[in-house]
Amino acid sequence: MPGKPTEMLEKWIGEQLEILKPGERFATDRELSQKWGISQRTIVRMFKKFQKQGKVWRIPGRGTYVAREDMAPESAAGTLSSVESVADSVRRAISSGDFKRGEALPSVKFMCLKFHMSAPTVIHAYRRLHAQGLIERVGKTFWVGTLGEIVRTRPQKEVVFFQHESDDFSIPFQRDNMLAQPYQKMERELMEYGFKLTFATTDNVASVFRGWMSKGAMPHGLVFYAFDDTRLQAVAEPLRRLLKVGGAGRPSVLMEWAHGNYRKVPRGCTVVSRGNIATVVARELARYAVGKKHRSATVFFDESSPGCWDFWSLIKIRTELKALDESFTVGYALRADKQTRDAKDHIEQRFGIVSEEHARYLLGKYRGGSLEELAREMVLTVDMERAFPACAHRDLWIFPSEHHASLAVAWARKNGMSVPRDLAIVGLENNPKYYHLGISSCTFDWETTGYLMAHAIIGDFPVRKSSKGFLKTRAYVMEKATT
Repeated sequence: MPGKPTEMLEKWIGEQLEILKPGERFATDRELSQKWGISQRTIVRMFKKFQKQGKVWRIPGRGTYVAREDMAPESAAGTLSSVESVADSVRRAISSGDFKRGEALPSVKFMCLKFHMSAPTVIHAYRRLHAQGLIERVGKTFWVGTLGEIVRTRPQKEVVFFQHESDDFSIPFQRDNMLAQPYQKMERELMEYGFKLTFATTDNVASVFRGWMSKGAMPHGLVFYAFDDTRLQAVAEPLRRLLKVGGAGRPSVLMEWAHGNYRKVPRGCTVVSRGNIATVVARELARYAVGKKHRSATVFFDESSPGCWDFWSLIKIRTELKALDESFTVGYALRADKQTRDAKDHIEQRFGIVSEEHARYLLGKYRGGSLEELAREMVLTVDMERAFPACAHRDLWIFPSEHHASLAVAWARKNGMSVPRDLAIVGLENNPKYYHLGISSCTFDWETTGYLMAHAIIGDFPVRKSSKGFLKTRAYVMEKATT
């Protein structure tokens, strides 16, 4: 069945082949065995299937690599040396934010044990990274970044933060904004590295850009907050002209994409996509649910106070669960502003569906089935707690709001149900206010995302991107238990 660990691993390897660059190294067989709960012998057999297709190389003693078209596997062993294997692993960890600027790298002894290599090999790899300007040695310790970055003694450089026709520049940093935490981390990280944010609107962006180009004095970076197809129209062409500027004067550009066709974003921008964030969270939650052998779930949504999530983002949870296990049952409990009996009509009116064709487009986009099917799986209520009895037959409840998750915990206890033995409850906030209740959470890695956003602007190392060109991000499930 689709939920078997071996099939999930095979799907994951296929996804990694789309994300990783040719020549990049997979995690070791031992690491994959621990992560997926599968024997190393099964891992080897799984990779052999991809090796026969010419998609990966298995180099004895060095690991598994994404195949390169310009090089035969037998020649790869000489090119991907032990030194380069260690260097490449560290380089990837720096690009993904696992090793952060200003932090000490693992000791040489630790790396020897991890890679089963000699100390001279690890030291040679570290020296190679030092020559590339990625790390610095102070005494016996190697640090990520240059010595100047480590001691933080640089003059301030300007990064301009653009909003669309608004003079309230506190909005992106306020708690109820989805990306508030990454923006706060980004600002702190920029400040640590000698950068300062200045704020502007896009009202006269074309003339501002022309002024910069005529003077030959540009800011180091640009940030565009919450853009979509409409908002992009005012800046797309001026931004394309600005990005044609060559040399050291060309600014780094970070674009937060709210919704719409992201392919319209000019080339050369680093894109942070809200839709991609929702997909990453939904995918991790689906892996957790299937891995824990859950068979059915209810997603609860309060349309009067959606918080960081919207209805269509939550449809992605259904999409990812069905992708892993087609037999998985997913329903929705919707707290409506007013009582209505017809779920199909309510979805059409409340969520902007103007025709059956439009419904098929939206649900097809998220592989959500038909509008009728979605309506059949939906419980409408004016009080979230009233929906709990109707959803008691499902063994996993998912809440964007952990306030509502806390109500579910209280209801379960009142009705003699143990969490998570009888009913698993997962929130999407990781709100410290509810830690004492032991609510499990599926949380996006906001801190690392903000760190990578800052360094995409600084440009001191290439940040990793997804196959669609988005800033590569991740989520994780923190499993907790109540009594």
